[in-house]
Amino acid sequence: MHLVFVNPLDLPDWDQKIQTFADFSFFHNAAWARVLTETYGYQPFYLVGQEDGEWMAVAPVMEVQSPFTGRRAVGLPFSDLCPPLLREPQWFNALFERLKQTGEQRGWRYIELRGHETYPEGQPFHAAYYLHKIDLGGDADNLFKGLKDGFKRNIRKAEREGVRVAFRRDLEAVKAFCRLNTLTRREHGLPPQPFRFFVNLQRFILARDLGFVALAEYQGKTIAGAVFFRFGGKGVYKYGASDKNYQHLRANNLLFWEAIKHLAETGIGELDLGRTDPDQEGLRRFKKGWGARETVVYYLRYDLKKRTFLPAEEKRSNLPEKILSRLPAPALRFLGRLVYRHMG
Repeated sequence: MHLVFVNPLDLPDWDQKIQTFADFSFFHNAAWARVLTETYGYQPFYLVGQEDGEWMAVAPVMEVQSPFTGRRAVGLPFSDLCPPLLREPQWFNALFERLKQTGEQRGWRYIELRGHETYPEGQPFHAAYYLHKIDLGGDADNLFKGLKDGFKRNIRKAEREGVRVAFRRDLEAVKAFCRLNTLTRREHGLPPQPFRFFVNLQRFILARDLGFVALAEYQGKTIAGAVFFRFGGKGVYKYGASDKNYQHLRANNLLFWEAIKHLAETGIGELDLGRTDPDQEGLRRFKKGWGARETVVYYLRYDLKKRTFLPAEEKRSNLPEKILSRLPAPALRFLGRLVYRHMG
């Protein structure tokens, strides 16, 4: 098998090529690569294996370079699940050996790969998350029957209260979501992603009909929002936010239900609800309540200096989150602009 590094942004048929693999996801596509490179300056190192002109394997990786967190390879930054794509499991070893060689040459601290069952047996995983996916193949009535009873009541309540949901792809909708996102991230003690990131999402993804912002409105005010992606018949829920002052209206339930129906009606057969930390039991119940099937996804991290796979890290203190949750919104937004490029 011939191995070569490519930049998906230089290949007009990249998206068509990766969709020939069964395990492709939204995060494998060129638009997502464009957002990451334009926003954070990451360098694509996508490794492709070919035989007789046919693509047999693809390992999507980006080099993250930071004076604070070092130089490393991540497949891919800010992506819940982006495994190597393989025609046959045995191709993984050839890909990984080439990545290690390149990492040693370029001074990578480690290589991180996110989510694939063909990882080397007996090696420790660096992180594990729950993953939830909804089958959207049925009609709206059957999809509704699969919901948790409490969700059904909440959806009807939001409808009675006059909450309305709109699907938009314009920059003003992105701005409305970012306002809510700052509120929600602050509650969780986290800085919001930089506004430039969302501008690039709108420019390279939403404007090309590869996603949308769902906004829930009540009496002229936007009270909840979510960002969804779609690609090759697969959907992804990526970001969600809301104003807790309107939590009693259950707008999030209605927003999700309307988004599920919209995706199903536009030909999306599966909706990925993203990763969930093992200790986020409330979020896990929320996702399962939509009739989602649950699996576990593993991340591997290989230390190039120690030449070994790194085990999971001990859970850190939540003191930083408590401090950040008390900062004013402008300070959090400033912090987000500073730190996110170093976190990928």
